[in-house]
Amino acid sequence: HISEDGDSEVQHAAGVLRMLGRHGLNPADVRIAVGDTNRRGNWRINDLVSNEIARQMKRRSAPFRLVNATKNRDWGFRVLNSSFKRRELFIHPRCETLIRSCRHWQGGKTGEDGDLSHIADALRYGVLAILGDRPFYSGLRFS
Repeated sequence: HISEDGDSEVQHAAGVLRMLGRHGLNPADVRIAVGDTNRRGNWRINDLVSNEIARQMKRRSAPFRLVNATKNRDWGFRVLNSSFKRRELFIHPRCETLIRSCRHWQGGKTGEDGDLSHIADALRYGVLAILGDRPFYSGLRFS
């Protein structure tokens, strides 16, 4: 789920739950989710979204862990490129927007290129959360 700027935690949580439902995924089967690292006042947005997911699901806590994104772009792109080359990462053909982003994004943050950057960032955040601690990929981190 990629939210719009200014969305509340209620909108974020509803968007995540809708996305999971659209893909036939039970939230209880999700092990980890990656959220942005922004803050709203003294609260981390991920804590607010986790609490809201729990509320919307009528649970005490969210059924999965919502972790902060690692924002290291250079390392993230090295991990993405290596995981594609090693055939450890594949993109489903239905993910047309993600495929378009991987093929056409030029690194910009404005205009049409900027629109592609959001999904590229989301992919990078997720891949780093899952693969970043593996010895091969952690060795790609230079800074």
